[in-house]
Amino acid sequence: MKKGILLLFSFYVTAAYPQWTPLQSGLTFGGYTFYYDSTTDLLYVGGIFNYADSIRVNGIATWDGSKWDSLSSGITYGGPVYKITKFQGSVFVSGWFNFTPPNLFNWLALWNGNSWDTLGMSVNSFIRTFKEFGNELYLGGTFTKIGQLDANLIAKFDGNNFSSYPFPCYDFTVDAIEFYQGLMYVGGNFYDTLTGINDLERWDGISFQPFGGNGLASGTDAVTSMIIYNNELYIAGGFSVATGSPADNIMRWDGSQFHDVGGGLNGGVRQMRVINNEIYVCGDFTMAGSMPVNYVAKWNGTSWSKVFNSSFNNVVLDIIGVGTDLYVTGGFTMIDTIPFNYIAKYANYTGVSEIASVFSVNVSPNPANDKIFVDSKSKIIDAYKIFDALGREMKFNTVKSSKAEINISQLQSGIYFLLLSNEDGRIVKKFIKE
Repeated sequence: MKKGILLLFSFYVTAAYPQWTPLQSGLTFGGYTFYYDSTTDLLYVGGIFNYADSIRVNGIATWDGSKWDSLSSGITYGGPVYKITKFQGSVFVSGWFNFTPPNLFNWLALWNGNSWDTLGMSVNSFIRTFKEFGNELYLGGTFTKIGQLDANLIAKFDGNNFSSYPFPCYDFTVDAIEFYQGLMYVGGNFYDTLTGINDLERWDGISFQPFGGNGLASGTDAVTSMIIYNNELYIAGGFSVATGSPADNIMRWDGSQFHDVGGGLNGGVRQMRVINNEIYVCGDFTMAGSMPVNYVAKWNGTSWSKVFNSSFNNVVLDIIGVGTDLYVTGGFTMIDTIPFNYIAKYANYTGVSEIASVFSVNVSPNPANDKIFVDSKSKIIDAYKIFDALGREMKFNTVKSSKAEINISQLQSGIYFLLLSNEDGRIVKKFIKE
């Protein structure tokens, strides 16, 4: 895949322009979810498709920037792959599938890079969300058992064992888990039999409690996604009123009260992701505040804006940034007047990849383990920043020297970008942390 820092340096313009690009012949049916693994530079796609291009993939596939690949025989399933994440070296996949081999009906499978595993236990219903926090993996869904463990809609996995929470809700679903100000927040479509609260609660270490009011309205209202942005908890889904205040499918919580998000959206939200310090939202909406949009919009903390000037003929279910490119998947088969089969790449979104020729610099070793060494010859470097492959800032420091030794031991293995700046301008160098 083309590498770079998404949306960071738009004032550096190259000859490349944004454009829609097919991923070979695409998918045979809808894509539901993305996961990008920077350690292997693979984009995972999950959904309800049988083929990616001409390759039999059965619900999950990887894209390496030029071609598709399967994960062994994939997953034989009766429904979609919902979520994909990576935890302690294995790729966790949730969905509705009949995992083969050994042909055990299950809603959870692990891919170790060569083969599938089930951890030796079966989950009895859907897993709809993953959230890693504190070196543990949290799961939410409709399940009530994992193996022999009673686990009502919420569980966590420490790498060896599952444990559960006393969540007093039944026959419903948890679709989102997020941690904010030291507390675990859960959202979905549920009714708490103890508190009488719908769809939105938090765990205070002892019990689940309401916050900010009485949750969402009963019935079809639901929370589908939560994310932290600008030190606030953003909550989105399909709802019009929350806790007595207008919400219109998205709202933000500052720890003491809810706030409007630019007038909200006129349809439900399927996914939120922070890409280069803005929230990208996709779903069933066509308006973001007063801004006409087409299933995708972005929020900069103050106002809504379009992501694309293009029109999709059906819903976008997920969006992700990888380097300078944006990927979208969902139920669409056309973008503007061009056929696309359920997935597409918007290439060179910023027209920027690695920035070079501003001044000369050497970065070594590459790949590196604990440290990288920077030498700009006689040029003084004022400061540096390190970004991961999704454009998130990981580290910043001042230098005021032509040479620098940078400790990268705390970074996870993967692809990173080093931004160096001085009076002459900026330069970006890619490096790999082993």
